Amino acid sequence: MWKPALLVPAAYAGAVAAGGVLAARGESPPVKALTPVALAVMHWSWGVGYLTSPRHLAAGRINDPRTGGSL
Repeated sequence: MWKPALLVPAAYAGAVAAGGVLAARGESPPVKALTPVALAVMHWSWGVGYLTSPRHLAAGRINDPRTGGSL
């Protein structure tokens, strides 16, 4: 494996952790500890759902003027 490629997941983990810390400012210690975990789970779930969703769900939405032509 190309070692610099590990920078991508490391940067992602760092960004999620930093976002979790910022989002949990002023909360109790358990909330501060679990917020980065919750953010990571939500983000991964949305990403996996987006990548694995059936293409037929988007059928008819592409170039549809009612949706602005976007998915």
